[in-house]
Amino acid sequence: MAENILIDKVVGGSGASNSNVICETQMVESNVKKERKKRSRAWDHFTRKIDSDGTNKGVCNYCKKEYCADSKGHGTTGMLTYLSKCQKMPCNIDIKQAKLAFQPVIGGNKSDVVVVP
Repeated sequence: MAENILIDKVVGGSGASNSNVICETQMVESNVKKERKKRSRAWDHFTRKIDSDGTNKGVCNYCKKEYCADSKGHGTTGMLTYLSKCQKMPCNIDIKQAKLAFQPVIGGNKSDVVVVP
């Protein structure tokens, strides 16, 4: 994505008089790339890092483990798979339902239980 930038130059002017000042407008094309929005849910749990050799990596926010995250070669599949295995990830993140517990009924049969939120 190329972006056109206008640059104004002042040519042939002295500091004392402004009568000899000529302004030139020059079009310069710069190659500024706009970064895309990260759409994968993996980026909610990983931080983007660029290595010294230029490779893109994702660093886990919980255990600081690094994974390759180059969009053309690796993608975010490895990071998404790791999220279910990460030992330090809090279990209440991205859970929309409450956890239920079961307690046995006092004085009842072994199969009688009460649901406790």
